[in-house]
Amino acid sequence: MTYEVYDDVITLRLVQEACKMLDVSSEVVLKLFGEYFFSFCKMSGYDTMLRTLGGNLVEFIENLDALHSYLALSYQEMNAPSFRVEWTREGEMLLHYYSDRRGLCYIVPVPGQDDPVCHNCNNRSRLPQSPFPQLRYPALELPFS
Repeated sequence: MTYEVYDDVITLRLVQEACKMLDVSSEVVLKLFGEYFFSFCKMSGYDTMLRTLGGNLVEFIENLDALHSYLALSYQEMNAPSFRVEWTREGEMLLHYYSDRRGLCYIVPVPGQDDPVCHNCNNRSRLPQSPFPQLRYPALELPFS
């Protein structure tokens, strides 16, 4: 990992160029980048730290803000999103995603059959059927029953 923080304008320009070259949507490029970034973090020595965030997906998500606060000590320019889990009366989990970095929400891996975060948490028995979330800026809500 480097301690370089790139302006979101550069990131979004890179995403746009990748979309043109690959003839795919920005959501696809950002989703793939998010999956790669999670794997890259694990390969870069953060795998143990990621495993300590929780024994299941809910615990993992609930501890992400604490991880981001810890990482901000080293990556002082980091502008990480915030996450909150809410349970509905129907027993679904809503994942709230908050960020002032408009346009980057698709980087967050969506819990699903091939999601690296779910595999990391060994929580494959309670995965949602739909791989795509309902998006509302600034919150991302993912039904998870």
